[in-house]
Amino acid sequence: MFYAKVSHFMSPVEISLQPKYLSSARKSIMNQLNAAYQSALSRPDGFQEDQIFVPVACAVQELGIWYRGRISQISGKEHVVVELVDFGTQILVPRHHILPLFRRFGRAPPLCLKCKTDGLSINDLEIKDLHDFKDIVSECNALFRVEIKSMDEPFLV
Repeated sequence: MFYAKVSHFMSPVEISLQPKYLSSARKSIMNQLNAAYQSALSRPDGFQEDQIFVPVACAVQELGIWYRGRISQISGKEHVVVELVDFGTQILVPRHHILPLFRRFGRAPPLCLKCKTDGLSINDLEIKDLHDFKDIVSECNALFRVEIKSMDEPFLV
């Protein structure tokens, strides 16, 4: 059991959790990553066309901030869908917004867990349940005490 912050969710069946005890590690990686990639001098060259495929690790820039990511889908010649591995969300970005990830940033595992509520099926849910879940997350400031009940992703909690 541990405390975790809900970083992203679609329903109780699709939740991204950031373990609270990893908060300082997440902030440290983000600060180091942004320091390394903000400088044009230390930034790696972009990907070659044959280096962009699923599931390549990358650094991705969104709204001026650099994140650790993993390419999850190729979307035409100009765009890719990237999963932000420390936040559990996916974003569509132009290919020129992704760069190879420095090895030192790839050593740390993803700092967000993909989870789903144990004993619950998407078929069991109604629109009201989704709104109620959103309200619960909001009332708790997205902080929950969770217990992992499985060893495979998505983790049952």
